Amino acid sequence: MRREAITERLAATDLRLKGERMRHPSSGRTLNRRSGSRIALARAQATALFWHGRIKTTITKAENLQPFVEKLITTARRGDAVQETFIELVEDEG
Repeated sequence: MRREAITERLAATDLRLKGERMRHPSSGRTLNRRSGSRIALARAQATALFWHGRIKTTITKAENLQPFVEKLITTARRGDAVQETFIELVEDEG
């Protein structure tokens, strides 16, 4: 079918061709919080995890926390200025 024919048929049913693109799902979890609250939650949980060795939380929050903690551990292993910042982060929260 030609585009004109399709447009006419859709116009008859009061539908229009939209020039919008497909909406793809967002990456990451929102946890029903704003971004500042999510960051604060991750910092608090990471600090508690490093201080106590284990924390009790939901699976969703733990899955959200895991990459954050793994990045902190990786940067702390490097042994440069980033490690000092990491130690300050944990000491400030504790």
